[in-house]
Amino acid sequence: MLGSLAQLALRVGSPGVPDTYQGSELWNFSLVDPDNRQPVNFASRHAMLRALSSPHLPELIERWPDGRIKLFTLSRALRFRRDHAELFLHGDYEGLTMDADQPYLVAFSRRHHGDEVIVLVPRFQATLFHGHPQGPFGAERWRTVSIRLPRRLAGATLVNVFTQEVVDPAVLHDVPWLPAASAFQSWPVAMLQAKRG
Repeated sequence: MLGSLAQLALRVGSPGVPDTYQGSELWNFSLVDPDNRQPVNFASRHAMLRALSSPHLPELIERWPDGRIKLFTLSRALRFRRDHAELFLHGDYEGLTMDADQPYLVAFSRRHHGDEVIVLVPRFQATLFHGHPQGPFGAERWRTVSIRLPRRLAGATLVNVFTQEVVDPAVLHDVPWLPAASAFQSWPVAMLQAKRG
C-alpha cells in the first residue's frame, strides 16, 4: 500500500503525462495483457468517489485493503494537477536534498512562475520499518529528518493537498527546512502547495 501510494504521487507530480489505466484506481493485482483486460465497474468507482468528497482520513488508512485510500489519493492529486495545469505542463523540476544521508525519502519541487508544489514520498519502507508494516506518520517515525527547501520558500506556508494540513518551514541561516514529520503528519505521501503572503 505504501509503495503504491508513493509511486502514484511520483507519477502524478513528475514531469510528463501521468498514465493511469482505467480500472487501476483501486488495488489491481492482475498481470499485464491479457490478464488485465477485464470489464471495469465504473458505477462502483463513481459511488466510492462521491462518498470520498468529505472522507474520514484515519478510516481510509485503517481500512486500506478496500482501495479507497488509493482512489482518494489519486483523485486529489489529479484534481490538483488539473487546477494547476501550467505548473505541471511547463513547470521546472528541482530535486531536493535532505539534511543527512537519507535513503528513505524522495523529494522534488515543481515550479512555474509563482505556482509551486513540493512532492515528498517515502521509499524502502520495509527496511525503514524493519519488516513491520506501519505508516510513516509523525515525529516518531521521522525524528529529525528535514528536507532543504529553496531559499525562495522562506516565509512560505505549505498546504498538504491530501489533508489540508498547514506546514510552516523552519528557517535556519536564511535556509528553509521542511521537517519530514510535519509533511507526514497523518498521510503517507505529501504534495505540498506553497502559499506566500
